[in-house]
Amino acid sequence: MLRQYTIQKRFVLLLTLVLAGLIILSSISLSKAYQSLLEQKYSANKQVVETAYGVLTHFHKQQTDGVLNEEQAKSQAIDVLKTLRYDNNSNYFWLNDSGPVMLMHVSAALTGKNVGDLTDVEGTKIFVEMVKIVKEQGEGFVPYKWNKPGFDEPIQKISFVKGFSPWKWMIGSGTYIDDIDTIFASQRNTLLAYALLIVIIIVILGYFIGRSIIVPTLEASNLMKDIAQG
Repeated sequence: MLRQYTIQKRFVLLLTLVLAGLIILSSISLSKAYQSLLEQKYSANKQVVETAYGVLTHFHKQQTDGVLNEEQAKSQAIDVLKTLRYDNNSNYFWLNDSGPVMLMHVSAALTGKNVGDLTDVEGTKIFVEMVKIVKEQGEGFVPYKWNKPGFDEPIQKISFVKGFSPWKWMIGSGTYIDDIDTIFASQRNTLLAYALLIVIIIVILGYFIGRSIIVPTLEASNLMKDIAQG
C-alpha cells in the first residue's frame, strides 16, 4: 500500500508518526503528573486529620480509664486541638457534631453556632455534606469553593472529615488546592520545553537523514532512466 507514495512522502509520514507519538506520551505524562499531585494533596490532608484524631482517642481513653470524666476529657481534647496548626501555622482543625453545630473552630463567630446553612458560592451546604459523608462512610472528603486571602474569587478547597463515634463528634481540616496548578504549570512548562527541543532535533536529523536517502535514490533513478534511454 505504501508503494503508491514516494520515498520522500513515506519518510515524512514516518517522521509525523514519531512526533505524534511524542505528543501523546507527553500528554499522558502530564495527565499522570497532575493526578499524582492531586493524590498527594488528598493524602496529606487525610494524614493530618488522622494525627489530630489521635488526640480524641487519647482523651477518650483517659475517660474510659477513669482518669477524667466525660466533660473533662472533651474539654481538654478541645483545648489541645485549638492549638494545633500546620502549613506554617496557616491551617487548623475544627470539631462539629451531627447538628451540625460547630463545637470548635478558629473563628469564634462560628463556634457554638449551627452551620447547616453555611454554603459555598455554588450552593453546596458544606457541613451538611460532611455530616452525610460521616454517617454513610465514617470518613471522607468534601470538595467546595471558599474565599482565600489574596484572591478575588473563591478557590477550590477540599476537606477531610472523620467521625468520632464515642462522643458523636467529627473532626476535620481543609486545604486549598490552587497551589497544585502552580506546581503543575512549572512541571508542564519544563516538559514542553524538553519535548520541543526533542522535536527540533528530530526534525533536523530527519531532514539530513532524509536527504542522505532520497538524493542518492533520485540520482540512481535518473541514471537508470538515462541508461534505459540509451
